[in-house]
Amino acid sequence: MKASLVSHVKYIHTKEKDFMCQVCGKAFVTKCELNEHIKRHSGEKKASKHFCHMCNKKLASSTHLKFHLRSVHTGERPYSCNNCTKSFFTAQSLKIHTRYHTGERPYVCNYCSKTFITNENLKVHKRIHTGERPFLCTICNSSFSQSSTLKTHLKIHT
Repeated sequence: MKASLVSHVKYIHTKEKDFMCQVCGKAFVTKCELNEHIKRHSGEKKASKHFCHMCNKKLASSTHLKFHLRSVHTGERPYSCNNCTKSFFTAQSLKIHTRYHTGERPYVCNYCSKTFITNENLKVHKRIHTGERPFLCTICNSSFSQSSTLKTHLKIHT
């Protein structure tokens, strides 16, 4: 029962992303999400059951379809901030944005106690302490702690 509670808290409340793709460095909340992601690297795709009526794109879930319609076709941003004029495609994006107004920084580095608005920002920060450099240049084998740094680096090769 305790394991179920811990799993629930991680998945629903803290959104800790403990499962990292070894190919691209993207992190996931559950092992199942990581496995689905890895299938995409290998070209294997989840069966698409939802079709966009505007462009016929196949999507894996009704949630993905709803987000696709908003972000690609309608531009609808139904989640509005009560403190400023910004609006968002998803409730989760609004929740994270609201932290900029409230000052809430729920993610704490266990090395230096620095706090962060998102768990993803904390994970990137922790690489300073651990020395982890998961993003590898396939041309010269240099490694980087952030994907953006790798992207900038790749420009030297072109």
